[in-house]
Amino acid sequence: MPLPFFNLPPSAQREWIAQRLARPAPVDATGLSDGFRLPGREGRVTPAAVLAPLVNRPGGLTLLLTERSADLPDHPGQISFPGGRVEEEDESHAHAALREAREEVGLPEARVAVLGELP
Repeated sequence: MPLPFFNLPPSAQREWIAQRLARPAPVDATGLSDGFRLPGREGRVTPAAVLAPLVNRPGGLTLLLTERSADLPDHPGQISFPGGRVEEEDESHAHAALREAREEVGLPEARVAVLGELP
């Protein structure tokens, strides 16, 4: 079943996404966790944020993903969204995700329009 989104011109796709992200999340979709913690990771959860960067290219939208270094102790070599730990100096989760994207892939914050947030 084709989504109407893909029939929209690029100028209208941004508004379509923003409108849907502005809706409240369904109650049964919030607070989901499988409860799995890596060994030695008991205790308080570390707040983190990621960016799901949609890039509007002439051929259509693409999603920017990163590949984690093979040398990392957690999730080495996995494909992921740019993002990471929320630091004390971060004003918000969105700010943390933008900072991490700049650090990881050189994405300047001025080139990003945050369309919405998910819990």
